Amino acid sequence: MKLKYKYLSEGKIDPEKIYSGLKSNESNTDSGAQFIFIGRVRSDIVNERKVKALLYSAYNDMAEKIIGEIREEIINEFELTGLDVIHGIGNIKAGEISFYVSGISAHRSRTSEAVDKTVKRIKKEVPIWKKDVF
Repeated sequence: MKLKYKYLSEGKIDPEKIYSGLKSNESNTDSGAQFIFIGRVRSDIVNERKVKALLYSAYNDMAEKIIGEIREEIINEFELTGLDVIHGIGNIKAGEISFYVSGISAHRSRTSEAVDKTVKRIKKEVPIWKKDVF
């Protein structure tokens, strides 16, 4: 079940959703660069216990608002033609995709920098929390 939100998704992010986003950009002939960040849950060892999943929670309405604001600021600052952001909420198992950012524009250096800045700002500014599940 998906949340009613634009940037938050219930559970793991399906690789097919990422692929369909890539396919939809094939008609964008003005952009020569697309950078993608995919965040996966790691099975870290914490206090001698192996992490099996992360339980993500968020203040959903506020998270949506802030992600939208960050997205618009980054698009304008870096002159992107597109910026997709999806963050998983709920129980996401080790190895599964929990965070996805994809930027597209005419040139690679600005696009790479834009995606990196987007990831950093979302991790710092958006009310999304995670808890280790053992």
